Amino acid sequence: MKSKKLVVRVTEFEKKQLQEEADRRGMTYSELLRSFIARLPLPCILCAKFLPGDETLDSGALLQKI
Repeated sequence: MKSKKLVVRVTEFEKKQLQEEADRRGMTYSELLRSFIARLPLPCILCAKFLPGDETLDSGALLQKI
């Protein structure tokens, strides 16, 4: 798995909230952020069919392609 750099902007208050939540769960700040990211839904596999370079599809063509 490749590591990618992710930049997230948070206020000082939000950072304090995240740190308090990490402390409450007994994990580091980074582990907490990774756990939140891990809960995000998986990317849509069907959406990969419509990457740039594919013809523009209307809703009818979209249903036919699926």
